[in-house]
Amino acid sequence: MRHFGWAMRALFVLLRPFMKVSGAASRPSWGAAGRVGGARPLLTPLSPQSAKQGAASTIFCAVSEEAAGITGKYFDSSCRLALPSAAARDAALARKLWEASERLTGLTEQD
Repeated sequence: MRHFGWAMRALFVLLRPFMKVSGAASRPSWGAAGRVGGARPLLTPLSPQSAKQGAASTIFCAVSEEAAGITGKYFDSSCRLALPSAAARDAALARKLWEASERLTGLTEQD
């Protein structure tokens, strides 16, 4: 929140009573329900994730035996394989982003 301006902070103060914050497990574990910790981390759209919850899928992909050998796939916040958003699958948009990145960094494919 320290990087948000006063308007965004005020919005969060107003929305706080409607936000559900679920407790994060002390360490992520692959539960029988196919979710981190055996419980669904967050379901409501206004529920902020803790740093531990936000890192759970990345850590899961890096160290779990269940994800060993799976590359180039998207895992959702519940550590399940999922289809990325339509924008993430848009090849034309990806090309535009790549070209903008080359232009802004001064790097090209030949470098």
